Amino acid sequence: MTLKRTSIILCTHNEANYIENTISELEKNIPNLEIVIVDDASTDGTGTHGYPGQVRYPTPPASSNIETAQRRGCRYSVRRNCAPVPRT
Repeated sequence: MTLKRTSIILCTHNEANYIENTISELEKNIPNLEIVIVDDASTDGTGTHGYPGQVRYPTPPASSNIETAQRRGCRYSVRRNCAPVPRT
């Protein structure tokens, strides 16, 4: 049986100062990992950074709530045949 990749869904808003460290720690501790960043219209560049090796979901067109961001990330992960793990 082929194991699915694990998707960690990070719902972000103005997290540019912290996101790189978060990604680094996740990569060190979780094998077969995909990180999906659902950015909620950040003004500090969180959604525009290129994170090597990571999947970054496009920024929603307008600010939304946390539930919408989680659903968006989960749908994206499931379409990519991953097991989504929402993180807030």
